[in-house]
Amino acid sequence: MLLDGLRYLTHYVFHLREVSVQALRRTRGLYDALAVVSLVVLVCATGAAAQDTDGDGVVDPTDNCPYTANADQADADGDGVGDVCDNCVDAPNPGQEDLDLDRVGDACDPCTDVDGDGFGDPGFPQNACAPDNCPAKYNPDQRDSDSDGVGDACFICLTLGALPVYSAVVQSTLTAKLTAVYGYAWFGTEFFGTACVGRARIRGARFIDHESRGHIVATSNVGTAIRFTDTPPYAYTTNEVDGDIVTGGGAVSGNSTLEYLGGTVDTTGAHPELAHCRDAMTNARRVSARFASLPPTQVLGDVHVGPGERVDITGAPGEVIQVGSLTVSGGAAGQDCTNFSFTKPPGVLNISGDSMVVNVNGKLQFGNCAEISSSTDVVLNVVGTGPSVRVGKKNFPPAILAPDRTLIVKGTSNNDGTFVPHAWVAKLVVDGLTFMFEYDQLCSR
Repeated sequence: MLLDGLRYLTHYVFHLREVSVQALRRTRGLYDALAVVSLVVLVCATGAAAQDTDGDGVVDPTDNCPYTANADQADADGDGVGDVCDNCVDAPNPGQEDLDLDRVGDACDPCTDVDGDGFGDPGFPQNACAPDNCPAKYNPDQRDSDSDGVGDACFICLTLGALPVYSAVVQSTLTAKLTAVYGYAWFGTEFFGTACVGRARIRGARFIDHESRGHIVATSNVGTAIRFTDTPPYAYTTNEVDGDIVTGGGAVSGNSTLEYLGGTVDTTGAHPELAHCRDAMTNARRVSARFASLPPTQVLGDVHVGPGERVDITGAPGEVIQVGSLTVSGGAAGQDCTNFSFTKPPGVLNISGDSMVVNVNGKLQFGNCAEISSSTDVVLNVVGTGPSVRVGKKNFPPAILAPDRTLIVKGTSNNDGTFVPHAWVAKLVVDGLTFMFEYDQLCSR
């Protein structure tokens, strides 16, 4: 029936168009022609205007509450929204903004409270409730151990600032490599959101639009800032950039190897993302130093998780845990962790604590196939210079902040992948299928 109706309407409109053409041909003047065209518009508009969804006798285009019957059309605050459907009857708010989705408009809500903990968000002067010291996280206790006005539940995210916008912030060079299985089906790295680097050497990496644009931004202003190398046939991961390719003035080579480019190549040194990237690099060092300077609430010494062992590191919101070295043994589980070994099972590490920092002063290493899990808003801050940080295949560690260390990530050679929510490091070497995210778990927005 709907299709027949559309066919009839199309035929009718074209028929009226033909009438207007004939009117012009009969030279009855411009006004006659315009009158006919206006008739077409009037007929179409009248058909739509005749609809009265709520059955209150007022057609939808002029009904100030088209989905709720209100024949009197009462509108006490004169904002164009009828009283029966206005979420602020006595305060004009034509946009009906309701940030905390409590069905009370922001213009009259006595407590706009997005996280639902009973404390009000900043920026709403009509709030009658106490201000929230952590607006983005549920913390009804409003705990603030250091009395700095920032709740323990969100000190991580407020300290990190804009760092979670980036899947990776690399002070020096990003090197992305491919790993093959049986000589074909090559696997590389997928960056979800922007990667900010000094330089990049890329063979098999995708930069994908996610919570932020999928840019690759290299700050180098001399030589070749970004080099793409061709991927072999049958590569699972090809060179793709959803956003822009940006440098601080350095060259970009190997553009012809790109399977896809959604934006532009900008080597002028003037792209606005460059300033943000440089700020992120500076911020990574500042944040790492800040976390390292915090007095620890727990001191655990060296933590080693052997084969088949399980260790839980647990802390309350806002805790700072200090360890010497943190290592977890991998397992003899086959090339891609698919075969469990009872003689050499992997070590298991669980880090549990919302908005928590683990400061690692020595070695940080997770073996292939080790089982790593953590709760949200946990950061592993690797302090100062030292041995490279190593993440084995099929690991899923928390975010890693190590602006003075190299991070080496071993991805998989199948579609299971290794997951690194964030890497804010000095150098980054990734080999095999690895997923790097911005906003994944950490400070999700």
